[in-house]
Amino acid sequence: MSRSDIIAIGVLVLVLSGSGMMWKTHEIVTPRPGSGFSIAYLDVGHGDSAVIMNGNKTMVIDTGRSVWTPRVASYLRENRIQRIDYLILTHPHSDHDGGAWFIERLFPVTAVYRSGDLHAHDTLDMGDDISVTILSPEKGVNYENTNCGSTVMMIEKNGIKFLFAGDIEKETEDILFWEGIDLDADVIKVPHHGSLTSSTWEFVASVVPGVAIISAGESFTQPYQEVIDTYESVMTPDSSGKYPVFVTRDDGDVIVESCEEGVYTVYTTRTHEYGLFRVNQAVMDTGSLLRT
Repeated sequence: MSRSDIIAIGVLVLVLSGSGMMWKTHEIVTPRPGSGFSIAYLDVGHGDSAVIMNGNKTMVIDTGRSVWTPRVASYLRENRIQRIDYLILTHPHSDHDGGAWFIERLFPVTAVYRSGDLHAHDTLDMGDDISVTILSPEKGVNYENTNCGSTVMMIEKNGIKFLFAGDIEKETEDILFWEGIDLDADVIKVPHHGSLTSSTWEFVASVVPGVAIISAGESFTQPYQEVIDTYESVMTPDSSGKYPVFVTRDDGDVIVESCEEGVYTVYTTRTHEYGLFRVNQAVMDTGSLLRT
């Protein structure tokens, strides 16, 4: 067991014992009552972790590194989550699955899917009013590059589409593009932390996201400005000229919620930015506010 794992265990004990210690530099925000659906793109340093809540069902996509597991555990605990329906580990790199064994010990998990367990066209049950479809990898396809074999999935709720792309690189993006896979999404978790190996123009132009979220940490060069520029080239800015591209390192957790057809909100926990969006339209409203 590494030193970082030992430190993480100690922090977890403090968090779960109710000591009041929180592994965060910003507030934890719980979804608004009645929203019914939320996706939290958590700030877990240079790694990925997202929590999807739909009614009484919960999915966790990746856990970040083990030392960041308290952030994930804190968010679940703040939202009174007692059981995880699906734990999806997109690929076996420590910045995505390093904290998985902690989460599995802290919360009962109904189903765990690791890299290679899910394939294109598979679906998951998160409730009758939501669809979860796997887009990649194709069954029987083996990738020399582990990143390219990441589980890619599309989640749709209230007519709003969310694309999770793991750490896929150009090879997989090209396959998805040339096979004519429907990649159109309102919100994208930008692949590979905004690296230059990913987010080709063809891929981004196929997605045409309304919101782009990049999970990246300190002391890393990602996201590259060239990647941000690519996304902004297909996006619509708000009235002040700002494009809805969020980086967890700077913005903190990015919380997306929807409680009505085609309308969703985005809120950041460190910069307190707020945006109201409608599918296939420009930003409806933005601002900076502290939510109570």
